[in-house]
Amino acid sequence: WETDGPDGGASQNVDLDGDGTTIYAISTSSLRDGILYKSTDQGLTWSLASTWPESTGMDTAMTVDQEGRVIIAHNPYEGGMIYQSTDEGASLQFLGGFTQSSGPVANLTVDAVGRLYSSADPETSFYTSVDHGVTWSSTGSWLSPRGIAALCAKGTTLYAASVKGNIIRSEDHAVTWVEQGDWGSATLPDRTILTAS
Repeated sequence: WETDGPDGGASQNVDLDGDGTTIYAISTSSLRDGILYKSTDQGLTWSLASTWPESTGMDTAMTVDQEGRVIIAHNPYEGGMIYQSTDEGASLQFLGGFTQSSGPVANLTVDAVGRLYSSADPETSFYTSVDHGVTWSSTGSWLSPRGIAALCAKGTTLYAASVKGNIIRSEDHAVTWVEQGDWGSATLPDRTILTAS
């Protein structure tokens, strides 16, 4: 979709997801509203679908559920606001927030039965929604030296990646977590992992 930052600069956060026919991308900047793009030709061409009135240089997340809803989680510094589109991105509706915590990283994923998950700062606090992001409840937490950088679901199993390299897994809808592995040892010793996916 080319450069869309102010004055031709790069956007400060990008996320990507899709369903069987449409790919969606979000782009944020601390100097403008968030932008939702979409492509209906497997990413060959892109159009601006809609915007949402939040500006940030921090991580903002997006997922598309099994019914084609586009759900955006704005970063937790502003309360983890949730926006949703039910019309293929043509408009975004503000649903509320998922946390009163603060933090730079929003994570969002949906499992095989349509349950949404997110996390916030301390990024070890997990939240879930069973009504497409309208209401959220706090579920579990995981003690981490730095926090969670990414979430994903495989079926109804959840995985989370810590910025320190720990991979954790939950089989009970984000209530309890066990360490699955650690890819942090593969990084150079003087590097800090700031984000992961």
